[in-house]
Amino acid sequence: MLQVLECSWDELLYKVKNAEDLDHIIAAHQQFLDAITARSLLDPQSHVSHLHRRRCRRCRYLSRPPSQNLH
Repeated sequence: MLQVLECSWDELLYKVKNAEDLDHIIAAHQQFLDAITARSLLDPQSHVSHLHRRRCRRCRYLSRPPSQNLH
């Protein structure tokens, strides 16, 4: 995780230093957030995120009353 943050942080600093206006800084920050999310395997396309969603659905299913779990 630290490597993900370090590399992404360096990219963000470079983009902020070379930004022409506030819109470029905002875009650079959004790209930074997207990058650390994806590189940390937490984006919707990642396998880890998929497994987490499956577990959440399973927990919701098991937390319902038994009469609702028959279908």
